[in-house]
Amino acid sequence: MEALAEFQLLRPTTLAGVLEARAAHPDSRLLGGGTDLIVNLRRGIVAPPVLVDMNGVAELRTIRADKRGLEIGASVTLAELALDRQVAEHYPVVAQAAGSIAGPTHRNMGTVGGNLCLDTRCIFYNQSQWWRTANNHCLKTTGDICHVAPKSRGVCFAT
Repeated sequence: MEALAEFQLLRPTTLAGVLEARAAHPDSRLLGGGTDLIVNLRRGIVAPPVLVDMNGVAELRTIRADKRGLEIGASVTLAELALDRQVAEHYPVVAQAAGSIAGPTHRNMGTVGGNLCLDTRCIFYNQSQWWRTANNHCLKTTGDICHVAPKSRGVCFAT
């Protein structure tokens, strides 16, 4: 792990504030649970100048589930979704799916929005520049195994 690059942390409290922050800082990254982003920051894979923390935005932490439909805020954790009574009653498959993702620690931190926008998982690409240089090759370029998309034919899905 490398030392974190310097960044500015913005903590808007409204959805409008998040949108304003993103418009003002197009190279920023959104921070929810951080289970993927923080690891990539520590590995030096990404180094955004600004992080926009969405955890203080109540509008993004709501769940509405009834017979008419299901609305899930981007900052709702997988654990919250899995344990929500209304979701379990009206959309049990959604609750079961959320409860089956990763382990309890990741479900408690990981958000629905973050999991939908997750960066590609790749044994080669998701390492530091130092690691990639030291290993000098991607398994896909020297063979036919791509751990991201095993049935792919000559296409890298990580970059």
